[in-house]
Amino acid sequence: MTHAVSEDEFSERIAQYNRENPRTGNGAIPNSSALKPRIRLIPFDEIKLGTEPRYLVKGIIPRQGLAVVWGPPKCGKSFWIFDLAMHVALGWQYRERRVQQGAVVYCAFEGQTGIQARVEAFRQTFPIETDEPVQF
Repeated sequence: MTHAVSEDEFSERIAQYNRENPRTGNGAIPNSSALKPRIRLIPFDEIKLGTEPRYLVKGIIPRQGLAVVWGPPKCGKSFWIFDLAMHVALGWQYRERRVQQGAVVYCAFEGQTGIQARVEAFRQTFPIETDEPVQF
């Protein structure tokens, strides 16, 4: 059986533990007022469906979490993910899917000059008409 405690009760338990088990130097337990529970308990009645978009690219890339792209060598994984990432950076619809615009950090590990050709091909295929810097 589990027992939920309030933040005040939790803080009091930590303070009591600190009083009963004083330590100094490295590994000292901080003052109870500085500690907060790592997990916030939410009563059932307060749980509501969020209004934030769930995807960066609808049905493909979640807004939170991890996405993995895999396949055999030379099947187009890097090309596909670069194209998708640029659509996110620009806030453009991606293959008839809604996109939530945002900054993209792209780590190009396929060679030193591979990304340069990919960027130039994207520029020639999709002219970028904005005075703002691309968040890429």
